[in-house]
Amino acid sequence: MSNLFLKPCTIDGAPAVVRDPHTLAPLAVGGENKADNDYWRRRLRDGDVEEASPVTATPTPDPSPQGGGERTELAVDDLSATRKNARSRS
Repeated sequence: MSNLFLKPCTIDGAPAVVRDPHTLAPLAVGGENKADNDYWRRRLRDGDVEEASPVTATPTPDPSPQGGGERTELAVDDLSATRKNARSRS
C-alpha cells in the first residue's frame, strides 16, 4: 500500500483538526505520511487535508571563518598542559 504526505488545510486562519482513525491523534500541522486509503481520500475530497511535499531540513553552512564546524577533541596530555598553563598565569 502506498502512502500520502498530508497536512491539514487552513480553515478560518487555523489548521483543521483532523484525527487519525486508528490513533485518534490529530494530524501534525507540518504534515505526516499516511496510508493511501478510503479514509484519507475522503478527507482530501472534503477539503480537510491537502497533499504536500515533506519538508527536509537542509544543512546550513558554518559561518565561522574556519568552516567545517567539526568539534576538535583534545588529547588528555593537551588538556593537562592547558590546565597547567592556566594555573601558571593566575
